[in-house]
Amino acid sequence: PILGSSIHMRVRWLTITGKKKTKEQVETEGTPIRQRILFTVFWPSFNFVRRGSQDSSSLVLGVSQLPMGFCPLLKRKTTMTITKQVLQYDAMMLVAQTGLPALLMGPPGIGKSAVVREFARQLDSHIEILNIAMMDPSEIQTGLPMIVKGESEQWVEYAPPGFARRILQNEKAGKASVLFLDEISCASPTQQAPAMRLIHDREVGDQKLPDSCLIIAAANPSDVAAGGWDLAAPLANRFVHLSVHFDVGIWADGMADGFKSMSVPTLPKEWRNGIPAKMALVGEFGRTRPGTILRLPDGDQGVAWPSGRTWHYVAILLAAVEAAQRKDLKLVLLQGCVGEGPTIEFLEWEDKLDLPDVNKDYLPPYGNPSAYRTPLRGDKAAAIWSAIGFAVLSDPTPERWSAAMDMAEIAANENAVDIAAPTVQKLLKVRPPGARLSGMSVLKAFSSVLKAADQASNESP
Repeated sequence: PILGSSIHMRVRWLTITGKKKTKEQVETEGTPIRQRILFTVFWPSFNFVRRGSQDSSSLVLGVSQLPMGFCPLLKRKTTMTITKQVLQYDAMMLVAQTGLPALLMGPPGIGKSAVVREFARQLDSHIEILNIAMMDPSEIQTGLPMIVKGESEQWVEYAPPGFARRILQNEKAGKASVLFLDEISCASPTQQAPAMRLIHDREVGDQKLPDSCLIIAAANPSDVAAGGWDLAAPLANRFVHLSVHFDVGIWADGMADGFKSMSVPTLPKEWRNGIPAKMALVGEFGRTRPGTILRLPDGDQGVAWPSGRTWHYVAILLAAVEAAQRKDLKLVLLQGCVGEGPTIEFLEWEDKLDLPDVNKDYLPPYGNPSAYRTPLRGDKAAAIWSAIGFAVLSDPTPERWSAAMDMAEIAANENAVDIAAPTVQKLLKVRPPGARLSGMSVLKAFSSVLKAADQASNESP
């Protein structure tokens, strides 16, 4: 199997279908038109696109979720050239709209800044371009001190920098902003440290940037940046990393239309409703694979690495790609949060779980709680119950709460009390008015487990 980042696999071969030709026949006759085909194979999500000229053609395999062992699909002898798939700009635009900070990493001269400017233009947003390498550290973190004189005393306050003031002014005028931190890899360690508060907490001195302000950064690899530095691990851990590479095809299209054809992925208004279920999913993965949750970078600086913060990013972005119907971005985004190895582990684990959508399958107004059955796999059952808990707590109507209790009764009858108990315990504390219990059988079945859990929590220091 080929494991790696989001890739294009270009496979040179003579024919896809029909009788195999000799090299001489191909040179004289060309590749038949009938072999220029577009087809899709789902395992779980490939996109094969056949393209090429008459005398030579190539097969482009766009991988959105890398399978474990797809090589048997390639039956002919092949010569493969691996090139990066250009999904990162779409991924950047999706990340920014979730409120998470995105980092575009790539060589100079490939249009990173131009893409960000066009993104802001299409959103009709004010863009504020900031080069923190040119700023004093105190200006980044606190703003500039100024003396304020009162009637009987005077004191020092910090005036927000100009960029923060302009962003706040645009917010008052009803216009969102994009804060673009260009050439961030030119910032020294003393400038990177105060930038962490700006990037993650959106705070400058006493001012907080509005939630409508999208934060995007761009960097060149330190070996080609002007006076470049690697990003310190704490700063790198605050970004979703997206490595961008020059694609001649996209550049040529842009030259033809003035680079105005970029389409912005859109998120529906209610996309955040999907976050609780993804939080439950990621939390259960962490419970079963604790070693993947925190892995400090060893030697490599300025790269994505897994932490509690970036796994939280993963949950948010899983909800975003599902709501935007852009699952082709899933691999790129997850690798940008936690790195390649943990992403592969998570995708393998998730694929084997095959989890249901608890809102559509079990909970009102669309689902039927009587359809619930406890899976044989303990981690899958635990993930489902975590999702049920998050889903009900995010929208605790009496009907949804009662449906969860109906499922708890089914779990009790299937000897799965220990798996459902943590969720039942949380839900019993927030029973909404009008919610019903189907009977005392639920409380009776869970009483011993809940009592033991309460006793353990009371005894803990």
